[in-house]
Amino acid sequence: MNNEKTVSNFKPPKMPTPILCIAYGIIPTTYTILCKIVGLLNWKNYGSDFDSKYWLVKDACGMFTSALTNFFIFGGAYVVNVYGLKQQLNTTIGMVHSVVVCSLLFLGAISQWQCMLTDPGAVPLDAIPLNTSKETSKETTTCKRCGTFKPRRAHHDRVSKRCVIKMDHYCPWVNNCVGFYNHKFFILFLVYVCLGSLYSLGLLVTHLATCNHQCRGHDVGGQVLVLLVCVEALMFSLFTVSMFGEQMCNICHGNTQIDRLKSDDS
Repeated sequence: MNNEKTVSNFKPPKMPTPILCIAYGIIPTTYTILCKIVGLLNWKNYGSDFDSKYWLVKDACGMFTSALTNFFIFGGAYVVNVYGLKQQLNTTIGMVHSVVVCSLLFLGAISQWQCMLTDPGAVPLDAIPLNTSKETSKETTTCKRCGTFKPRRAHHDRVSKRCVIKMDHYCPWVNNCVGFYNHKFFILFLVYVCLGSLYSLGLLVTHLATCNHQCRGHDVGGQVLVLLVCVEALMFSLFTVSMFGEQMCNICHGNTQIDRLKSDDS
């Protein structure tokens, strides 16, 4: 009898909330944790079609470049910790450098995955204009490619084959179109990768400047990796700084990349 009472009063524990998700400005949910991570076991659930359960653009080139981005991020973090901080890793300042650079690059990778797995604002198949919308005063526009209602400032993405609201551009590095709902994650991706690249570049340049001849000759392969990651970090920082400046300019003017190219002052 006591056992039955214990079972009836049992309440399952709540799912823990990831602190790292709160750190970069999103609200984590059980849906995001379970469905999008465990759901990878069922590849058919993912896609950009109208009947897909979870969003993922199944483009071979985009998936390769996004995987390459993850390889560069985590590979760079490995080289910085194993070779760049080799002489300082046992010290307090070395541990601080390691935690900072790993945190920045890890948050950049998470932002990239969030940007890739978030619906950018694809117009559903049954979308209709609202009565209060300005579309009712004009001729209703229907996309000739996907056959859906095309709202104002929506554009058709040829990779995902969907019309996206407030489409900015398609980014192969995140394997997704940057639109209304994932624009924040793309900005965070640029910020974290830029900061992580600059921090890693500073640590590796300091390592090369302070490393003596005996240190350089002891591990030639490691020094080659350090030089390669220095070039990678410099290129990533320049690319993300330029992209971030362009995105901030578009946001301040209330435009998207396509609006700017079409000189559509909205």
